[in-house]
This record gives sequence, structure tokens and C-alpha cells, in this order.
Amino acid sequence: MEYYFTYFIVFKSNENGFSGPIVLFRNLESVKKNTNGTMHLLDDDLNGTLGAIEYIMHLPRNEFDVYDLDEEFMASSYDTPHQIVLVPDYVLVNLKIDNIAPTMFILTEDCSKDIKNNCEKRKPLLGTYYTHELSQELIKKQWEKIWLSKRTNDFEFEAVKDINIHFRLEGEKLKALPALYISRQFGKANDLLFEIFNCSEIEKKCIDIQWKNISHLNALISMKKKV
Repeated sequence: MEYYFTYFIVFKSNENGFSGPIVLFRNLESVKKNTNGTMHLLDDDLNGTLGAIEYIMHLPRNEFDVYDLDEEFMASSYDTPHQIVLVPDYVLVNLKIDNIAPTMFILTEDCSKDIKNNCEKRKPLLGTYYTHELSQELIKKQWEKIWLSKRTNDFEFEAVKDINIHFRLEGEKLKALPALYISRQFGKANDLLFEIFNCSEIEKKCIDIQWKNISHLNALISMKKKV
């Protein structure tokens, strides 16, 4: 049984060959032309994927994010990363990726309708969307859809306490997302969001909240072992 979700972001590629997402300048002359003063730049083709990556970070990383977990499960999963795959559009046409079950496809705006149809044929759990179709309301619907599809499971967990509380964070507030998963388990999602929207030092606040979350979790585990 697959417990992890795999999100695909499809972008329009200007090349038909494989290359990494980081562009390396190989000579001094090319470095001089780079106004940012760095030897590395993000491939221009990937510029349209950044909003999609931010959106995916609001969604469950794995099946356990939608369950009301006990302390041991929480301790083993709270820092799990997302599985996000960036795919050039031509790969969907020319190569096989059917060995990976897609949770969702997000397409940059310059991808063709044929590419979208190709993605839809693969029947992703959460559907296929262009980046302009992503919204806060869709986040809520997709959490609910995952829960409804997974509630009959091997573990017989109930839904996580704050499964219906979601807010699409942007800018500096994105830093709160790692802490939001464990805060949701404690039924403290609203408290975290309130603090994030009412402070000036967001990063410091996020670190403080996560430290308190983990300390609380460690205390619960310690108490459980003494029972």
C-alpha cells in the first residue's frame, strides 16, 4: 500500500533534452553577463512552477497527515517532506512515468490542452489543474477528498482534528507551513494562523511554535513510556 503522495508539476520546455533545474555558467564571460553576480541561475522554464510548488506545500505530504495520530506516529512523520516532481511537457508524451501513481498534476499556464488531456488520462487522485485554477477553497476540497478516499485504511484512525482549517499562505507566511502539520494534530491550527497574522517576526515565531510543538510531543511520549 502506498502511503506517500506524489505531486507532479508540468512545465513548458524550450528544449527536448534532459538537464538539471540549476543552470551552471561554465566560463568567466558568462558570469559577467549575469546581473545577479552568481554562477547559478534557475532555468527560465521553471519560473512558472514556483506558485505551484507553494500551493503543494499546503497539501498533505502523506496519508498520515489526514489522520488523528498517536504520539509515536506523530514523532516519526512530523518532518516528512513533500514528494514533488518537476516534469517537462515533452516527457509526458515521449517517456513512461506510469510506474508512479500521480496524486495531482499542476500545469504551468503555457502548457497545451493536449498535455492537460494526457495528464487527466492518468487519473490523478486530486485532479489536473492549471496554476490559475489553484485556490484556498480547492485546498480545503482536496484535503477532504484525500480523507474520503483514505478513511477505510489499515490503521483505523479518525480524521485529524483540524482537517477543515486551511488558509493559503503567501510570502513570509509560507514559513509557517512546516509547523502547521503538527499544530493541526494538536487541534491548534487556528492558534498558529492567528499568531502568524499578528506578528512582525514571522520566522522567529514559526521556530518558537514548532519548538513548543515538538517539546509537547516529546513530553507526551515520555509520559506514555512511564505508564
